[in-house]
Amino acid sequence: MSSVIAHLLREKPIVVTGMGSFSAAGESVEALWQRAFAGRGLAAWQEFVSDQGSFRFAVCAAPEVDVSRPELRSVRKLDRCVQMAWMAANEAWGLRPGLADAYRADRVGV
Repeated sequence: MSSVIAHLLREKPIVVTGMGSFSAAGESVEALWQRAFAGRGLAAWQEFVSDQGSFRFAVCAAPEVDVSRPELRSVRKLDRCVQMAWMAANEAWGLRPGLADAYRADRVGV
């Protein structure tokens, strides 16, 4: 670790209060842990058809984001990557009730 980063962490320590995940493993940290502990990979075989024939590839793909959910109204029209990041951040935020009241807004980040 560089001395600059070490100094910054001593002056302004970082505390992880929640985790969130939206990935090929599933829509939650729990799904990610279950997949990891089961020793299952994230890739699944998918078939792609083209003019040259049919091809199978191992693909890592996250599930579709259900934008019909009311809490996703603010990110409905945004890029899928933003929606996935929002889902993970929302899960992390939800794991720590009262976080918004416990710290000043400038001390909270995602």
